[in-house]
Amino acid sequence: MDVYSEIEEELAHRGHSYRLVYAKRWMNNQARAYLVEARWFNQKFIPPTDEYIATASMSIGFKMLMVHTLVGMGDLVMEDTFEWLSSNPRVLQSTASASRFINDIVGYKFEHERGHVASSIHCLVKQYGCTEHQAEDMLRKWIFDSWKDVNEACLMPLQAPMPVLERILNWLRSTSLFYDGIDNYTHSTTKLKDIVTAILIDPLPL
Repeated sequence: MDVYSEIEEELAHRGHSYRLVYAKRWMNNQARAYLVEARWFNQKFIPPTDEYIATASMSIGFKMLMVHTLVGMGDLVMEDTFEWLSSNPRVLQSTASASRFINDIVGYKFEHERGHVASSIHCLVKQYGCTEHQAEDMLRKWIFDSWKDVNEACLMPLQAPMPVLERILNWLRSTSLFYDGIDNYTHSTTKLKDIVTAILIDPLPL
């Protein structure tokens, strides 16, 4: 709250202090999602798939981070953009859900072994009586459909400025990189380390 107060004080000089209202709201939503998942974990509860998606698409952090990255963005975004994000538009929900599914497909076995809340794989297996492989195939189809939503929003940027939509697009692109067949995010000594090294430490000379 001290950090938010400091930011709000700075933004007030630019007439942008209203943005902190949205940032705090989404941080509250993030915390609530964590608490729901903690309760599921402690009760060893596997929720219905729709209930899982509603919570897990928040706990992955994308929606909260998306709003926070816009707080200091200047006049390129105004209050109508924050209101648009607060309406949970399809492109936002699709990206958040797809990010969670991409994460779950490659990480659910490892996370289950170390003790973690149920994943979308477990929810689908329980709800539909399918195999884990069939559940993965269902998620891949949903991820494919989510990319359609993102592409459509970027090809027809009518609801939000293109720089905002590009942030949504780049989040999904980076998620696909972090979880490309294996959990590169958790196991950071995999190829992700080489990619970061190539970009930041040994870049190609210009």
